[in-house]
Amino acid sequence: MVHLLTYTTRLSNESGHRHMDENGYLFVDESPILRSGILEYLGKELIDGGSPDVDGEEIDPDKIYKVYISPIELAKGAESFKLLPLVNGHEWLGMDGEDAKGRQEGSTGERAEIKGDKLFVPLKFTGDGILADLKDGKEELSASYTNKLSRSGVSDYDFIASDIKGNHIALVERGRCGSDVRVLNNKMELVIDGKEIDLGKFFEQEAGEEAHEGTGAITESDNDSVDKRKLIDEVGGILKGKVDEELWRTVIGK
Repeated sequence: MVHLLTYTTRLSNESGHRHMDENGYLFVDESPILRSGILEYLGKELIDGGSPDVDGEEIDPDKIYKVYISPIELAKGAESFKLLPLVNGHEWLGMDGEDAKGRQEGSTGERAEIKGDKLFVPLKFTGDGILADLKDGKEELSASYTNKLSRSGVSDYDFIASDIKGNHIALVERGRCGSDVRVLNNKMELVIDGKEIDLGKFFEQEAGEEAHEGTGAITESDNDSVDKRKLIDEVGGILKGKVDEELWRTVIGK
């Protein structure tokens, strides 16, 4: 006898963060651009053509150094990230760098807000090139800024950053802060028999070597015969027609 398993499903697709206007400009109501915590830098990034030492410590250009940004310092510098140029790939802007007029393809908004360990700002994309790359899946963000570095005196990290001042925000393939700092889109949740599954986390974990419990994703089954690939295909089928074509193709690709 064959027993068929049936599920009661529904898709929760919250209002998207991204909105296109009549000019073809893309507005994002908020996205994280920088986080507190420990970030890694090559030595050459810390000196950048300047003095070969930082706070009395000689810097090896090819060595990786750990820099700590405290939540307090992130909050103190938040205002400086308002109305900054948005560029496609890093290029230092201003008096000591490139002319922003030739590089800018958008801007940050007039609001800067700390949520958890991240700094969020609105974004406005206006350039054809940056919009095309964003559509093709380039969506991580990297903040460029000046700061003062002091030796930490502890083993967990080498330097402490303070007096943070924003210069620009770049759309990049891989940002220093990781994939959590990116241009936000819709949040997709699938509810199967009352169990909410965050599809973003689901597909992120499926792409990794190991799955982890406690994140809301489907990680394991009591039945070893369950074909997880087939289940993912079924999820794709459930999404078909319920989200826009671009978002559906992104999910299927993952």
